[in-house]
Amino acid sequence: MQQESQIKFVVTGFGPFNGVPRNPTTVLVEKLVDFLRQDTDTNSRRLAESTEAIVLETSVEDVERQIDRIHSKIVAGNKGSNEPTVTILLHLGVNHIAEQFQIEAQAYNTCDFRISDERGYQPRNQRVSSSYELEAVYET
Repeated sequence: MQQESQIKFVVTGFGPFNGVPRNPTTVLVEKLVDFLRQDTDTNSRRLAESTEAIVLETSVEDVERQIDRIHSKIVAGNKGSNEPTVTILLHLGVNHIAEQFQIEAQAYNTCDFRISDERGYQPRNQRVSSSYELEAVYET
């Protein structure tokens, strides 16, 4: 008989950025787990227990550190486990021209910041992953 996978969620959003002291994704991420815990539905509470909510500093350095930490935690959680765990990563961002929620279906292997991050770093026309060509497109 096949075992049922355990599902975990990691939800991330960004902190302050470029003079915006309260990023809307910060509010969503901070409130998500509390909202689920307050729900009287058992499934919502179970979902809250399997969700990690993280507010990322809006900097390349912190995002890379957090990605490494999350990846290590996922790998460690699956080592030697008889129960497979599926981890779903959901990152919330802000599109200042959008009039509704959007789900991105593609990404470009290009790190080209219009302004500096919170630590003053401003990459221009660099690859995100050295394994792929600059401007390679990833689609879901």
